[in-house]
Amino acid sequence: MFLKTALRTLALSLVLALPLHSYASEPPESEIEEIVTPGADDDEIYTVWTRVRDGFKIPNMENSVVDENLAKYSKRPDYLQRMANRSQKYLYH
Repeated sequence: MFLKTALRTLALSLVLALPLHSYASEPPESEIEEIVTPGADDDEIYTVWTRVRDGFKIPNMENSVVDENLAKYSKRPDYLQRMANRSQKYLYH
């Protein structure tokens, strides 16, 4: 029973290790056509990731709560350093 399971596992891993691109057929050159977006600027490539980055901008935060916290952390840089040290095990960079 163990040998049968081991052989199945080996066969499956060999099948999965084969390159899939060797089985895919390439389309003939005549079927490939370039997609042109009307009005697209050639100087700037605008992709999905560009749109995502544009949507994740931090807004301008000018209010009293931000000013109070800015003053508090500016007066106590040692606390800010301790907080950064404690957070290192949770932040991957």
